[in-house]
Amino acid sequence: MDSIPKMMTIREIARTGLLSGHALRLFTKQGKIPALYINSKALLDYNTVVEYIRRLSEENLKERRDSK
Repeated sequence: MDSIPKMMTIREIARTGLLSGHALRLFTKQGKIPALYINSKALLDYNTVVEYIRRLSEENLKERRDSK
């Protein structure tokens, strides 16, 4: 059974120190991180955000290794 998503606002995720609110808004607007909008408030799945950052980190490491 899939786990229940932990939906948080951009401000709540930013308070964890994972990413800034500005970066989260940009990634959401660009469609890189999916969001559920209720009125004008965006709710993000915390685990999806963590996974996205992990993938970015892995890609960055791979690019650095390939450039050497």
